[in-house]
Amino acid sequence: MQIGMAGGGLLAGAFLRTHHEKAAIVAVPIVGALAVLAFPYTPGAVDSLGIVSMLMPAAFVLAIATGVGYAGVVPVTIALAQRLLPHRTALASGLMLGGAWGIAAIGPPIAQLLINTLGLTPAFAITAALLAVAGLMSLALPSKLLSRVSPH
Repeated sequence: MQIGMAGGGLLAGAFLRTHHEKAAIVAVPIVGALAVLAFPYTPGAVDSLGIVSMLMPAAFVLAIATGVGYAGVVPVTIALAQRLLPHRTALASGLMLGGAWGIAAIGPPIAQLLINTLGLTPAFAITAALLAVAGLMSLALPSKLLSRVSPH
């Protein structure tokens, strides 16, 4: 996942152009959600003890795609936040990173609770659904506002 988060972030920061941010922050988490949803069904992705094995190539690719979905658009959200709050760029960055880190901190205990109560596959499905909802929530960003703050 770290490879996907790092690679996705670097690629998004390098290649994503202004006026395409909204599409990316909607689509990338949804693609990541599909990878999360598919992961437990990947042959060999989970061994008989329920331990995820990264030795299988398909599972490895899905883990990278999951990482892209989780954090691949972080540079984009930071740049948008800084353009929306140009007089408080540090605060804008802090809100984007701090919010993400806060969710990351509570994620593992919640995932463990889901695994313990519902099982591994339902825990993956719920995680995928939450990631997809996060992407879909980005549709609420006003396109006119994003267009106004984007350099021309």
